[in-house]
Amino acid sequence: MMSTIDFWVPDSQSTGQRRAIAAYLQAFTEEGSLVLEPFCRSDALTSLAAGEGRRVLAVSFNRLDALRARVALLTIPKRELDSALTRIADSPKSSLTLREHLSRLYRTTCLRCRQEAQADYYVWERSGTLPIQVRFVCPACGESGLKATDDFDEQILKEIPARGLHYWHLLDRIAPQEGNARKVATDSLELYSPRSLYVISNLQLKIDALFSASPLCDLFRFALLEAMQRGTKLNAVPGDPPTSHSSGLRPLQRYAEWNIWRLFERAARALGGQQPSPPVLLESKPDKVASPESTSGCFVGHLTVRKLAATVPKASAHLVWVEAPPLGRTHWALPYLWTGCLFGRRAAAALWPLVRRRSSDWSWYLSAMRSALAALATTLRQDGHLVLVGPSKGAAFHETVTMAAASAGLQPETSVYRALEPELPTKPFGGLLGDYRSTWRAGTAGPQWPMETPELLTNCRAAAVQAAKELLAARAEPVPYARLQAHIWETLARRSLLQRTLLIQDLGAPLDWVRQQVSMALQSAVGTVLVQLWKDEEKEECLWWLARPQEATPLTERVEAAVATLLEQHSPVDLTDLLSQVYQSFPGVLTPDEAWILACIKSYASPLEGGQWLMNQADHAQVRSAARNDLLSLLVSLGQKGGYDCRVDQNHGTVYWAQGGRETAALMVLDSGSLSSLLYQPIPAAVTRAFAILPEARLDLIKARFERSPNLRQELAARHWQFIHDQDLLLWATGNETRPDGLSSLVSPEPFTTQGPGQLSLL
Repeated sequence: MMSTIDFWVPDSQSTGQRRAIAAYLQAFTEEGSLVLEPFCRSDALTSLAAGEGRRVLAVSFNRLDALRARVALLTIPKRELDSALTRIADSPKSSLTLREHLSRLYRTTCLRCRQEAQADYYVWERSGTLPIQVRFVCPACGESGLKATDDFDEQILKEIPARGLHYWHLLDRIAPQEGNARKVATDSLELYSPRSLYVISNLQLKIDALFSASPLCDLFRFALLEAMQRGTKLNAVPGDPPTSHSSGLRPLQRYAEWNIWRLFERAARALGGQQPSPPVLLESKPDKVASPESTSGCFVGHLTVRKLAATVPKASAHLVWVEAPPLGRTHWALPYLWTGCLFGRRAAAALWPLVRRRSSDWSWYLSAMRSALAALATTLRQDGHLVLVGPSKGAAFHETVTMAAASAGLQPETSVYRALEPELPTKPFGGLLGDYRSTWRAGTAGPQWPMETPELLTNCRAAAVQAAKELLAARAEPVPYARLQAHIWETLARRSLLQRTLLIQDLGAPLDWVRQQVSMALQSAVGTVLVQLWKDEEKEECLWWLARPQEATPLTERVEAAVATLLEQHSPVDLTDLLSQVYQSFPGVLTPDEAWILACIKSYASPLEGGQWLMNQADHAQVRSAARNDLLSLLVSLGQKGGYDCRVDQNHGTVYWAQGGRETAALMVLDSGSLSSLLYQPIPAAVTRAFAILPEARLDLIKARFERSPNLRQELAARHWQFIHDQDLLLWATGNETRPDGLSSLVSPEPFTTQGPGQLSLL
């Protein structure tokens, strides 16, 4: 087993977090180890851990998540499932079979033969009272496609009452007849058409009537859940451009009303023949897996954190994987509705505390997570680890769970933050969406006595400034606030300052108080320890930087060099493998954002099929070095042709032209996107002209550097560097009249703007 993981473990979109989970399992567990997942979302951890011989308790207070995880781990005989599905389809309904009865609600006419066809989905506009198009499949002639709706489609709709028995049946299953819960349920039902609600109601009744005592009940509930998720007015019409859905639970401007019966049938049939690999032995009760005598087995099901902690013997878990649930009504209103539809009002009531909370109610979330993590801390072995995972989260989430963990008897070990957006200037205390993973160990309950508020204030502010200095010095480049925030809060946790904050009774909002101290600490340090590098004269967005930085290679340049080296050594290489090697090279506070790593990869390599990348032939180190030497020789030749004495500084790739014993021109040839050498290389005082010869292959990276560092342009201008592109120089040098003073015609107004010889306009 490894001692720790202090670097980001990447995953591809197709695998979710499986690669990361596998890495933490390998690092912190061994065969027979007990692994807990108290907020399970999928089968990933259970299947991976079980395959390695670990014992797993994967549970959730949310019945839907527990249902998804458990169904994904079942071996389902296809013949048995098909037979059961036929039993549902052939069950009687209004003198017809259920399939016939529900299919009649989706009748339309074929555009070609005018025979009766089945609708796959209808296209609606938010403000419309009727669908405007229908996608159909004709069993008679085989025609399919979109057509405009007509009077026949309108007549079908009139057969379904908007507030029939089916509607009240579902509403009563979800919420009591009075109170806010009833209103939330009513509003949520509006996200379905009356036709969809009618089909959902009938399927729910049939599933419970036919299979309530059968293991197949969960399979059909899962299939109905899949249909309900696809069937809301929040789903775009197939083929429509993606829409940024920032309006919460408001229907899209154009949405699809799907054939719920077909969705259900497809989802159910897709489960037939499912055989998880490797097969997972699922126990019916959690205590059988948690028992010290047990050496294998898994339990996946519905259980609260408190009950899980009571089931597991104290100090017995090697690994606890915690992906904390989201906060806010928009996340929970529909799960609340679906839980009620599938499991009834009592089950839905367990989600109501989350439904009724605003997305900004972090004080409540802190209290809830603190209680949950304190219960889980009792299950950890002395050498055990609790991993807090926050995919695609903001700063408020990270601050809250960090304070909750620090005050729950846990000690921070490592913390990794990966920005999901390019690390460009933001508002002074603005955030970037990012992924968080932090590792915690079992520890003491923290300080038992409070600090006086003035002393705590002083310590918090000093720790915040010190943490900012540490991070900036390590990265050697300006950063947005989100990068500082992640390290500052980890530092406050390490120094037990977050725990002490919660011990002060008169602090009504501890989270807000700490945020205020961090903000005021950084603001007070501006001008002496820190500076804000504003993006423009509006002074709305900035990066944070040191007031007196030391000479060091910026992280972006170190990452570029590492990417080039790794491509040289391993090309062709799988993208995820390459990302993993880069992240291992830059652990902890050095974790680069993925956008920059990908920019470096795209600059030096080309994609192949299957996610592989092959280094460009011209970008191999030996080829680049030879090209650089050729340019240095060319510059020497040009200088000598103009009557200059020439000196080559091979280490810095610079040619100096001198007249009368004084070096008056410096020409530095770059072979990468690294610009720090232009800032730190000492230039003789007599030099009046300084030219940087930029590789055209790296202009994309140089442009990105300028976007990321508002101060870079000014610093280079202050040192009077002028920029020439290598290809422009080579083309110009092939001319008949090439004199050194003609170099000025090649100067580009912008380092990353492609210039032709003699062209001074900005392209």
